[in-house]
Amino acid sequence: MDVTFTYPQLVEVAHAIVRALKIANGEPDPGSFQDAESWAQESTMERVRAVLNGASIDGKAEHERWAEDKKLRGYVYGAVRNDDPAKGPLTHPLLVPYEELGVIDRLKDSLPNAVVADLANL
Repeated sequence: MDVTFTYPQLVEVAHAIVRALKIANGEPDPGSFQDAESWAQESTMERVRAVLNGASIDGKAEHERWAEDKKLRGYVYGAVRNDDPAKGPLTHPLLVPYEELGVIDRLKDSLPNAVVADLANL
């Protein structure tokens, strides 16, 4: 029996994978997709769109896509994450080369894309 996943379902799956990896890594629980911050929802939707449109599912390519998006939004590397421009420059500690990421962060880049591609039969 073939199962067809809709775009919203694929977005939920991608978010759930990243959520589980964050929790496993001791990071704060971002909650369900519906409860996630708008930037997180947008990032997950863009990730799924990219995979469905033929982007590489490779973790390094995903990290580079994510990092470029962050930079376009004004983020720079910072040891402490800051998403509030009123508190200073927008910073993110993961704006480093892919090779410098820890195992869980590399999995957050690769695993959701691979699962989405598989579920979408790409």
